[in-house]
Amino acid sequence: MTEPEGGYCAAARVRQSLITPGDFMLQVIVTDKLAKEKYRGATQAMDFEIPAALPPQP
Repeated sequence: MTEPEGGYCAAARVRQSLITPGDFMLQVIVTDKLAKEKYRGATQAMDFEIPAALPPQP
């Protein structure tokens, strides 16, 4: 996939052993520099929980 000129994308993956149990929120913010000012940005968020004991992964 080709990024449009001026495009930017960031992602992270965290090892399961580094995540502490608890409640978290994931937020994604997108800015479209080609759109009209009124429609330029979008934000989406979701809550999720990491349980205290995760089952072993194969």
